[in-house]
Amino acid sequence: SATATATATPGVELLSNTGFDELNAENKPVTAPWTLGATNVGDKVKCNKAGKPEVALSGTCAFRFKGSVGEASSVTQPVSSITTISTGDTLTLSFFANAEAAPVAKAKLRVKYSDTTPKGKVNIDLTITTGYTPFSQSYTVVGDAIASVKVKFSNSSTAGKFYIDDVSLLLVEGAAATATPTSTAAPRLNTQG
Repeated sequence: SATATATATPGVELLSNTGFDELNAENKPVTAPWTLGATNVGDKVKCNKAGKPEVALSGTCAFRFKGSVGEASSVTQPVSSITTISTGDTLTLSFFANAEAAPVAKAKLRVKYSDTTPKGKVNIDLTITTGYTPFSQSYTVVGDAIASVKVKFSNSSTAGKFYIDDVSLLLVEGAAATATPTSTAAPRLNTQG
């Protein structure tokens, strides 16, 4: 008999707690490894509750940003496994947002290099949505000397609230990373006459 196998999404997920669904021993939501900015007021993980409208797209929780006067809040996650990222690889930042009022908010991907390579930047402006709406943008890595990679959501809305769920930073190896050793070694052997 045939064995069923799961088909995985191509690529490697570089983030953790992507749906904000992790709970601690007291069954309270855990934000980590996401870190809140210094000025977050009312921004937190919210979970579905019986008898109330669901806040999560999938799982039971989502991250809620709440606008206020002077708002300059953020939630950030650094990528811990940067050694697996190299030139030609593609990093795709994707997430779902639910914003009934027009937010003044962005999702950002930053790739810092330790040499003179310019910083890699992806900026996605959030817009008003009807229910959860997907957002996505890709970045092609242009150097091997990677110092850091991080994903950040920032909010400067003066009112309203919006939710973020199912955040993903997918690493797909580029053509340079999949070259076989023999194809790169052959020209060197031919020059040793």
